[in-house]
Amino acid sequence: MRADSGLAQRLLAKAVAYGACARLVGPSSGGVAPPESVDWLGRSLGYLGLEEGREHLRAFLQDVQGDPEGYRAEYVRVFERGTVPPYEASQHASGPQPLGGPNVQVIADVAGFYRAFGFQARGERPDHLAAELEFLALVCTQEAYARLAGREEDAEVCARARQSFLREHLKTWLPALRTRVQQASPRPGLHHLLALLDALARADAEPV
Repeated sequence: MRADSGLAQRLLAKAVAYGACARLVGPSSGGVAPPESVDWLGRSLGYLGLEEGREHLRAFLQDVQGDPEGYRAEYVRVFERGTVPPYEASQHASGPQPLGGPNVQVIADVAGFYRAFGFQARGERPDHLAAELEFLALVCTQEAYARLAGREEDAEVCARARQSFLREHLKTWLPALRTRVQQASPRPGLHHLLALLDALARADAEPV
């Protein structure tokens, strides 16, 4: 297998993992864990060798499958009813705007990344957690196909954008989101889901 082919396969596995995670935290999920998304997530984490992520996925499933209604109700309370808003501009270290709204500069910067790759958040603000995960899935996919086609310059553009987005956005606020959810909810499923996301983002940010 060519080196670029192996890297492309890993990028596609990351894309699948990001996309599956986006469906688990998306605004339309309602706290439901679709079996197909969970299955693909487990497969991709296994392919990537992310055992930490797989452990969190197993613990997440134990809670969700053991008490699906309880998990769903807590998911809605925490994420959909405003207890802990899953938006970067509400969690970012630079804080909200003086008048109490979200940090519009953060939202604008996220939207700028999206425009560069023809991506648009659907039905939500650009800084929603699910939108950021879907964007990373898209960039991973575009990079993978650029490498398979031998378009190294395009692939490097994608790689730099992905690392910049992780460094400047997702990784800057995901730890704060995890902390706030841990403080706001005793539900282990939520804790393990966010820990899984954190493990995936940290692994993706490491040099290949």
